[in-house]
Amino acid sequence: MKKAAKTAKQGLRDSGLKIVGDLPWGTHFCQFYQTKKDLSDILVRYFKAGLENNEFCVWVTSEFLTDQEAKAAMKKAIPNFAKYLKKGQIEIFPYTNWYLKSGKFEMKRVLKKWVGKHNEGKARGFDGMRVSGNPFWIDNKKDWDDFASYEAQINNVIGPYKLLVLCTYFLDKCGAGEIIDVVTNHQFALIKRSGSWEIIESAGQKQAKEALRRVEKEIVHLASFPRLNINPIAEMDMQGNVTYVNPALLKLFPDILDKNSQHPFLLGIKPQRMKKTNRSSIREVNLGDRWYRESIHYVAEIGSVRVYGVDITELKRLEQQKDHFLGVATHELKTPVTSIKAYAQVLQQVFYDQGDIKSAEMLGKMEGQVNRLISLIKELLDITRIQTGKLQFNKDYFDFNEMVDETVEEVQRISPAHEMVKELARTTVVYGDRERIGQVLTNFLTNAVKYSQRKNQVKVMTNGKNGQIVLSVQDFGIGIPKEKQQKIFKRFYQIETLGERTPTGLGLGLYISSEIIKRHEGKIWVESETGKGSVFSFSIPLGKGEAK
Repeated sequence: MKKAAKTAKQGLRDSGLKIVGDLPWGTHFCQFYQTKKDLSDILVRYFKAGLENNEFCVWVTSEFLTDQEAKAAMKKAIPNFAKYLKKGQIEIFPYTNWYLKSGKFEMKRVLKKWVGKHNEGKARGFDGMRVSGNPFWIDNKKDWDDFASYEAQINNVIGPYKLLVLCTYFLDKCGAGEIIDVVTNHQFALIKRSGSWEIIESAGQKQAKEALRRVEKEIVHLASFPRLNINPIAEMDMQGNVTYVNPALLKLFPDILDKNSQHPFLLGIKPQRMKKTNRSSIREVNLGDRWYRESIHYVAEIGSVRVYGVDITELKRLEQQKDHFLGVATHELKTPVTSIKAYAQVLQQVFYDQGDIKSAEMLGKMEGQVNRLISLIKELLDITRIQTGKLQFNKDYFDFNEMVDETVEEVQRISPAHEMVKELARTTVVYGDRERIGQVLTNFLTNAVKYSQRKNQVKVMTNGKNGQIVLSVQDFGIGIPKEKQQKIFKRFYQIETLGERTPTGLGLGLYISSEIIKRHEGKIWVESETGKGSVFSFSIPLGKGEAK
């Protein structure tokens, strides 16, 4: 009980699971199970800890483990379980009374009911609420897609509330795609391997950003108390001399005062430039086996630059685990998807030969969707290769305008509603990876079409100057708000604009494009105005060079 009181005081809750340990409110995780015992063992311990720590508990059961079986398992583990049931601290009921109460699954209704249950528990004096649900009832793709969207929305909804959410999935009903959906939508997953439970950790984009925002907020808050701050803090004058380091920084790097601004923790910081621009910056530095996120600010009142650091090694480790998982899953998907495409093409030809045009056309549509899936898989493979430094380049001299003509023709063929207008300078021979540069142009063109549905023209322009070839793609679509223009070249970032359809894809194309151009020693940028369209451009050297 002393441990529970201590963790509660720190904002943590006892999960009841030894492998998981204590959790903060707002944790959304999952379990993959294969037997009733696996499911029961985890959930009984999970809810037992909640009951013992004054939490309101809600268990939504499935046909795999019914509400009566769940109650029997709880009674066996907790001698006085009847007391908790009687006072209404725990509710156990089947999925039909929750997910399908209206006869069908309605995401907004279910999310609203969770919030209502939480508020009910708080009003009755409980510290918070822990819940568990099981989508064993799902038997078709539409319900799965709806439930996956619901899981993603849970991450947005539970933030302000004192909630712990454990979702359980029957492993035998999950293919590779479903597993990716589940892991992406949860902070981590429990899975049994060789008789022992293991954790597969994954932080979705929104959770990662929120975690970083909390870190930055903590840095700013603690900066008022630098001497007591457990995170490293330094101060520099306008000449770049270190004028202050707090005890935490000195303990980490005893030689920092001797090395001054040449110490790796401070190397590269330009106080005069920061004063001139009056802009704060954030960077990540790798020092030995640790990673630090530095928030760097010019403080005009005292004429100094302050550096606030926080150790993000664990975040980096989680990010690497997620990238590794994506890499393995994507590699495993590639071969069967390619085989599906080949079989579809063969079967389509058989139907054509038999005169069954309707069936052949349906297979043609299927092939189109398979091609889209292959494109997504290629993007994920490129991401893992970029992260591991294994993205391959085959550089040679090639006719730049010829590459532009072929790429534009290919995109024009699949986008007949848009007119591709070319304004090209004289043909120039460029040294680089023709296929990769074409990949960048394809991304520019498909984005231009995607985000200008109400316009019908896209311009492609080239010119050569100062030993560089510059290519630009202009659309006349929705445009990009200024505050979002620096974010669009980051991983998984997508522009969502009111009144336009939700963009498809993973938000990886521009990130991959920027990495390709960077490794050709080039630059990539965007100029845009909301409501008037965008111009995406890149430049690469004309002469011979090597990809970094």
